Parts: sequence; C-alpha cells; structure tokens
Amino acid sequence: MRSVFDLPPEIPFYRLAPLYDFIYRHEFDYDRQAERVRAVASAAGVLELACGTGRLAARLADEEYVGVDAATPMLEIARRNVGARFVRADARQVAFDRSFGAVAMLGRSSAHFGVEDLRSVADVAREHLDDGGGFVLDAHDRATLEDGYSSDDRYETDRWTVRYRGESTTTGGGWCTHEYRVDVRDRTRELSSTFEGSYEMRFWSTAEIREVLGGAGFGTFRVETENGRIDATALLS
Repeated sequence: MRSVFDLPPEIPFYRLAPLYDFIYRHEFDYDRQAERVRAVASAAGVLELACGTGRLAARLADEEYVGVDAATPMLEIARRNVGARFVRADARQVAFDRSFGAVAMLGRSSAHFGVEDLRSVADVAREHLDDGGGFVLDAHDRATLEDGYSSDDRYETDRWTVRYRGESTTTGGGWCTHEYRVDVRDRTRELSSTFEGSYEMRFWSTAEIREVLGGAGFGTFRVETENGRIDATALLS
C-alpha cells in the first residue's frame, strides 16, 4: 500500500507544501496540542516526528525542540516559520544521541503509516524518552469512515481564498484512497489555480492504537476519541 510517507518528494502532494501550511494553520488547534505535549514532558527537550511545516514547533521552540520529517519541501517551510532544529529523516528509524522529555506525532500524520510502520514509530518514541516522559499521538478515527468520508472546506484571508474538497473511499484494512481538489484564488492579482491528486491514507481504531502503544512497551496510556479524532497519550513508567 503506497502512502504519502512512501512517495518521493517530487510527487504533487509534497509540491503542495505551501497549501498544506496555509490550510493547517486554520484547521488545526496547535495551541491545544502544544499543551498536551508540555503536560507529559518529564524533562527538557521535545522531539516531534513528522513535524510538517513547523507550526507546532513555533509553540514549543523554547523547549529544546527537534523536528523530524521525510519531506524536504515541508522542512523548507518549517525553517522559515521558526528558528528551531529540523532534520530530514525517516521517523520509523531516526536516532539521536540524546533523550527527550516528550515525543509527539500529531496533525494526524499517522494516516500515512501502516501498522508495522506505526509500531516502528512508537519504538523510536520509547527509545528517545527520558524516564517518566510521554509520547503524544493522534489519528483519524476509523469509526468515521464506515461509509466513506468527504470534506468541503473554505479558508480565506485578505488576499487568498482556498477551497479544499476531499473524498475518501475505503479499500480495506483501515486504508482508503483519498482524492482531493484544491482551488486557490489570489484576489490581489486576480489569479486562480487548481490542484488535484490522490494518495492512500489510513484510519485507525482505538484498539489498534492501544496495541501499538502496548507493544512498544509503554506501561500507561490513555486513548480517547473526539470529533473523528483519536487522541493518545502514553507514558514511559
């Protein structure tokens, strides 16, 4: 199964990194997620896996933050967004010679990982945590995908109007094909563009998330669902 994570950075999805950054800063509650990370940190240092364009990093830059992502276009924007350390690497096998008070993988980046991949990510998180530290994770809730999933969202600023339409169709085993169309209008210059494409993504069950965290050796964890999202917090005890 091909996911965004497995595709080379020249594919259209990664070329949409500026749009990803624009949409997610309107769509995602980074302040809330930063508080989740701080709440589990046992010591200095935050490691974010699949950090994207650095919007969470901007809220955690004073925490000895390190961000990891596989996509160079995402990291280029992240470095412009915040003066933190960013590393291009595979979240499934990255290694640092230090530990961190907290590890995070948020923004529902888990949608781009299979079961074995996410197990590897959880192992990386455990191996890099200080004693008593926590791993914070979120995921798309599979319960919302029973009959497919669609979205039609509009985002506006003084200059830009962006309309994102997405349709996800189940293909089995929690995976779905996500087809998207993004219409962008620059009202200042009276220019319009349209981007279309598709990729595979995965929705998760709470039982699967618990199995991944338990299998990685986390002794204590909490898994909750809200508004189509799974929020998980695991502690290294």
